[in-house]
Amino acid sequence: MTRRTRNPSTSVLQLKSQRAIAYAANVYSSVSRHSTAAKGLVRWMDEFNSNFGFDFELTEEDAEDIEFAISPRGRKLPSPAMWRAIGKQLGSPRKVDPLPAQFLDPRVVQLAQEMNFATADTAILQLIIDYTVSKVAEDLMDALSTARGEPHRLSLDAIQISMMTGIDESIISTSLLPTGPLRSAGLVGVHEGHGVQVLKRLVRVMKDPEAPLETLRSRLLGPQQSATLTLDAFTHMGQDIERVLNILSAAGASGDRGVIVILHGPPGTGKTELAKTLAAAVGVPLFAVGDTDSDGGEPTRTERLEELRLAQRLLVGAAPALLLLDEAEDLFGDSLDFSGVFGLPRRQGSRRFLHQTLEEGARPVIMTANSLAHFGEPVLRRATCCVEVKIPPASVRVAMWQKAAETEGVAMSEAQLARLGRELPASPGLARSAMRAGRWAGGRPEDVNWAIGGLLSAMGKRHAVVEAESGERYDPALISADMDLGDLVERLAAPGARRGFSLLLSGVSGGGKTEFCRHLADRLGMEVMQRRASDILGPYVGETEKATAKAFREAADNNAVLLLDEIDALLRDRRSAQRSFEVSQVNELLSWLEPGRLTIPVCATTNLIEDLDPAAIRRFTFRVTFSWLLPFQVELAFRRILGCEPPSGAGSLTRLCPADFTRVRRNAEYQGTLGNPKALLAALEREQAAKRGTSNPIGFSV
Repeated sequence: MTRRTRNPSTSVLQLKSQRAIAYAANVYSSVSRHSTAAKGLVRWMDEFNSNFGFDFELTEEDAEDIEFAISPRGRKLPSPAMWRAIGKQLGSPRKVDPLPAQFLDPRVVQLAQEMNFATADTAILQLIIDYTVSKVAEDLMDALSTARGEPHRLSLDAIQISMMTGIDESIISTSLLPTGPLRSAGLVGVHEGHGVQVLKRLVRVMKDPEAPLETLRSRLLGPQQSATLTLDAFTHMGQDIERVLNILSAAGASGDRGVIVILHGPPGTGKTELAKTLAAAVGVPLFAVGDTDSDGGEPTRTERLEELRLAQRLLVGAAPALLLLDEAEDLFGDSLDFSGVFGLPRRQGSRRFLHQTLEEGARPVIMTANSLAHFGEPVLRRATCCVEVKIPPASVRVAMWQKAAETEGVAMSEAQLARLGRELPASPGLARSAMRAGRWAGGRPEDVNWAIGGLLSAMGKRHAVVEAESGERYDPALISADMDLGDLVERLAAPGARRGFSLLLSGVSGGGKTEFCRHLADRLGMEVMQRRASDILGPYVGETEKATAKAFREAADNNAVLLLDEIDALLRDRRSAQRSFEVSQVNELLSWLEPGRLTIPVCATTNLIEDLDPAAIRRFTFRVTFSWLLPFQVELAFRRILGCEPPSGAGSLTRLCPADFTRVRRNAEYQGTLGNPKALLAALEREQAAKRGTSNPIGFSV
């Protein structure tokens, strides 16, 4: 059988068979009948003779002579006649012949051309791919490896690769260096214990014999990312957006390499959506790198980095584009230990190689991260810019929820949407998902609340319940405090009044402390940035102090009133502290409450003022104690919240607050007793009875 030239209609499968025969012919020409490799070739010929129509069969005696498991002491070799017969079947090759170009997979040829590979690099890549996707080529290589006492895997053995491809060993060694074309492009990696391997995404493409040439680049790059928002959704970021846009536009126009934009911030701030929006604003496609592996699952760190290099090489010479590396902190953990990445051992050189990857990227990369703790200074030094994506102010969030409700056709009142925006720092994606699920589940506000609750509970976060309007708005007539709050608000909201003040709001739970803070913010024309103690307290030393500082800075940056709920958990009496970090946490918060340092209003709420550090109590500009409703306020609450005249005996209820009336109204709506004064009175009496163990509030006045 002679080597055939390729017919234009030759299929991918036919080419695969032709290459296998060409590999075997090269092995035959490059080894002696007396070598162990010859035994491996004969065994392979016997196994696959039916695949290729070989007229070749081992006799029983010959088979015994060349057992597959070669003994080091084995001396029997293929007979001269058998060896000549093998040569005849393989086309009577007289010399090693480099793999003919017409035998190559046209998709590999196209990829090599786009990567500007040399002919030898293309042939080596073809062999590595064949070993991965073709049993015939794999078994030939394994047969040779076994005969030489090597494990079954494709290694950096230039001798064996040369034996099959006909390429000089020195060229192969250079091609497979970490800085060589195949590995530096991310197509090929050397993984400890697994030998030389092809990028999984490329393997998937090559396993599909029907994959057309024109889809190769798009399948390797993945789908283009589409923006669902406009820049209007990120107006709270101010000039940061304009500057990043200028950087990305200039980088695309100049073709400068190594442009890296890092967007970092807590989950739910919309970093990924911002990256898509930036790409749309610049007018170039955005491709997500290493978002999923070839099977749609989670890729390894090595695969993500190799895909980054591949994407960069694929885009060389192509139209301008951006690359997105989402959750990039996963790549830089474990003290930058990139053992095995691109086949590099555990050494400093592997880090330098990674840094080179970042510096030489042909297209700008947008990285998103929830934290920069794992990036390390060497990586951050190479970033073009690093932008913090903060939680948007309430006004932006309200608009976001309104748009999501409008898009999904969910009917919710302005008050309900305002509460979602005010209390839930959700991303646009979460808002859209919750609204869509709520629409499918029934389209009512409680269906949206159910959807939000499930999503946030799964993420370990609290959420704001979407309540119907039932007396939860601030009503000064239903507030019982130890000072005139109306007069206080007028003084604080007066033109020219200083904004750097603090209020400690203590007293009964449900007395209206939080609603008063929001009412004050409305009068000041400011948003409220609410932080609970659980949002600030960290499990590790120093985290609470950092979160405290961040909360004050964010509120100042957004010109918002900072509302600190459950302040008793953050300002516990230092005299009872058992660890030094408990003292430092209190000291940090007190330093931010210094009158001369405050530039924004701060409201702190607590139900346990007796647990606070005495110095902390003195630090607040104003201290207000909220108490139970007075008898006339109880009767007023009956009318305003429950919607009916108070029955006889209502004035004797002395341990109730506005929240109790709201809770009773909600239950009555479910039970159908909302218009029954006696049933409502009985429910309020039960609420009061549940508080018999509540002590009298302790408070301080101005």
